[in-house]
Amino acid sequence: MAISESQVEHIAKLARLQLSPEETLFYRDNMEKILDYVKQLDTLDTENVEPAYHAITLQDHFRADQGHSGLSPEDTFKNATEAEQPFFLVPQILSGDNV
Repeated sequence: MAISESQVEHIAKLARLQLSPEETLFYRDNMEKILDYVKQLDTLDTENVEPAYHAITLQDHFRADQGHSGLSPEDTFKNATEAEQPFFLVPQILSGDNV
């Protein structure tokens, strides 16, 4: 499939790339090879082939819900600088006017 240099330059502009004239020719040749390779897929008989939405089979791996006891209040607040259970006390960073 033939690709013109102006098409390569347009694609480069969309990708915000600045190509030298040598790079434009290089990418034109490579794009032609890629499109010729992909065109080979048109010759395949895919009449009875199911569509593949992913290259690999996706499967969700769920685990059973199991309840666990949380930390005790003593353990939760043992490293707190200031605490008034059941809250951590932190310095105020906004004045009342901004709220």
